[in-house]
Amino acid sequence: MIVKIRVFLFSGIFAAPTPGLGVYDMILADDAVVTGKSNPLFTPADCQVPSLFNKVLVRGKLMICTYSFNFVFGGASMQTVVTTLQALGAVGVVMMVDSDSSGQQYSPIPLPIPAIVLVSYANSQA
Repeated sequence: MIVKIRVFLFSGIFAAPTPGLGVYDMILADDAVVTGKSNPLFTPADCQVPSLFNKVLVRGKLMICTYSFNFVFGGASMQTVVTTLQALGAVGVVMMVDSDSSGQQYSPIPLPIPAIVLVSYANSQA
């Protein structure tokens, strides 16, 4: 499913502005996986491994990834999300929180791409 979102240009303290004014398509990480690709350490929703994704499907879109157990205990990182999305040509990321990570402390970190983290499971389901 592709969802369109209107993005307004503004600069935040911790994330780069989305390029230009306009409407950007969004794609769920799980919907952009190349058929038959997998990784033993991370799920595609973690957005840690660029080779799992179809670059053509992701380029120019906001990617929806999941802040999961792997970010807390399994070695996944926001820096790797950024590296992955830059390699794929995505314009930004929306991080949803899975039920296992809801209620965690989320410290802001500077990122070179536009990003938002929906910090509660309830907000991630809206």
